[in-house]
Amino acid sequence: MSIYKKLLLALMLLSVVPLLIYTTISNVMFINETRTYNETLASEQLHTMDETVVTLLETAENEVLTLSENALLQYESDDDFTNFIGADPDTFEYAITAEEQEIIDLFATYRANHYYMNSVYFGTVNGAFVRSHKRAASTDYDPRVRVWYQLGEANPDSVQLTDPYKSVTTDDINLGTVKAVVNEDGELLGVVGADITLHALSEITTEFEGYDHPYNIIISDKNIILSHPNPEYLFQDASVLGFELPDENTSNNQLFKIEELGITKSVYTYVSEDTGWSYYKIVPMSVINANTVKLILYSALLVAILLVIIFLSNIKVSRTFSNRIKTIITAMEKVDNQVEDIMITDSANDELSIISSEFNRMIKRIDEAQYRLKYIDGETGLQNNRKLLKMLKLRSYDGFLVQVTITNLPLLSQIYGSSHATKLVREITKLLEPYIDEDTELIRSSTTSFVFLFKYLDDRNRVLNIVRLFHKVLSREFYMDDLQVYLEYKMGCVSLIDNELPASEILVNLNLTTMSHNITETEIQFYDIEKKNTLLLELQIQKEMHKALERNEFFTVFQPIVNADNGEIFGFEALARLDNQELGLVRPDVFIPIAEKNRSIIGIGRYILRSSLQFANEGKSIAYDPAFTTIIDNYITHAIQIIQAQDARIQTN
Repeated sequence: MSIYKKLLLALMLLSVVPLLIYTTISNVMFINETRTYNETLASEQLHTMDETVVTLLETAENEVLTLSENALLQYESDDDFTNFIGADPDTFEYAITAEEQEIIDLFATYRANHYYMNSVYFGTVNGAFVRSHKRAASTDYDPRVRVWYQLGEANPDSVQLTDPYKSVTTDDINLGTVKAVVNEDGELLGVVGADITLHALSEITTEFEGYDHPYNIIISDKNIILSHPNPEYLFQDASVLGFELPDENTSNNQLFKIEELGITKSVYTYVSEDTGWSYYKIVPMSVINANTVKLILYSALLVAILLVIIFLSNIKVSRTFSNRIKTIITAMEKVDNQVEDIMITDSANDELSIISSEFNRMIKRIDEAQYRLKYIDGETGLQNNRKLLKMLKLRSYDGFLVQVTITNLPLLSQIYGSSHATKLVREITKLLEPYIDEDTELIRSSTTSFVFLFKYLDDRNRVLNIVRLFHKVLSREFYMDDLQVYLEYKMGCVSLIDNELPASEILVNLNLTTMSHNITETEIQFYDIEKKNTLLLELQIQKEMHKALERNEFFTVFQPIVNADNGEIFGFEALARLDNQELGLVRPDVFIPIAEKNRSIIGIGRYILRSSLQFANEGKSIAYDPAFTTIIDNYITHAIQIIQAQDARIQTN
């Protein structure tokens, strides 16, 4: 069991309120520590998404450019091509010639090999329209008045990307990649193009699992929604979202929050340098606070999608490129299998080599981030308890472990705030760091504890000398919010010499030793098995005493008080006893000090008083001596007064 869990368990046994306060502070600290990592990861994901979209658009542009140069489109006459101008959907019939069919087959092949292409088409200067597949309805249609045709006609020398436009015969919203087709004399023959639907773009860029999961939005430079998990928002102005997205000009290194469907969410922003489009990653705060490994897996999944798209878009290239892509896929499989030391070797100088290099950089950053998240304390930069446990498991040396626990740090944090407490922890770290050398490790093992690992120290007296130096460091004056404070701390030590216990048990012994340290008795508490057993027994008694009253495990014995002169009984002493179902009969000198610490002594006292009242009342009913009856009456009156006073104090507190 980790130190964190043990601390939570101890707080739960002592009081619910301190546990809730500690948990809240821990969650806030965790969110602050992971915020930078989440922002970096989101930025990389949006950048990768932009690369995916740009690669897709560049591939479509290259294919359309290739189509515009195809000899099949250098027609002599388009009189026999399909023409929808003035077409009646009820009477129109296709009459496709062999020449037009060759073009259709060419377009259909391109569409089949590029799954994201909705359609491939060609509009001629005379209004003919040839398409990779039949239109949904044979309505009146003149391609020359369409935005894609006019854009290609106005820019005959380059491939153009249209703004989103609505299909005539379907509900599709398309992004068109178009290029003018000219003959040898430079005369315009028509415009060829390939459409990508906004629905397909959304499928590529957003894996939607519900609004309580992260999703992505792409908005064009004209504030039009290009990608959204809800198809109803596509081709709409961004204002329909119902919340204001952050301005990309002021969003660097800032965390924006919105409310959507009653869920608080964070918004990460990225602006494409190639398209000018804005990419938004909207993440519920519950996801941000979840296991960081999930974020890494999402990043790996995004990279996998990118590599698959690249593989599919280059399936027709030479065997050399094919082998390089296979190498990338193999690397991704290693990522899925969590294989370490994944690197792609690619000496070429092209797009694939760039992807390989970016993949290697990403893997390196992920490895570094995983190491820091796993083994480094975010507040101090010291190694954490998980790293200490690993060092103990792999150690090949003897030495000593010395733990310093700042016992009043949680209280100082509650009084002065977590930010001041963090500054104090960092100041303590700087004061302890001078004692680190090549044979000494300093670890922050928990929120309140530091551990020194002296690897080759074999002299207990040298440990005491070092501890005296620690006392000088920790006994100095500290300031929080310009107010002077002093540290309350405990020190415990465990020897590693001939210690073959498991690493986890060594740390348990170190914690128990530190807990049992009394600063007024000794400068440091060394591990002792008897003290450990005593402390464990005390903890077990504390645990059992919480329910001892409910289970009626306490009972009272009454010892007569006798007058030594005449042998007469003039009173009784009420004595508490505990008979526990787990521990058996527990001596009063054992359980009473523990009851006084955890305040259960109040309940025990009330039980003793009530049982004494009952005993006194029963004694009164059989007493014939008027003097003895008077004693009992006085005892009952006095006991009632004590109970009433206790009730009043409890209500006041």
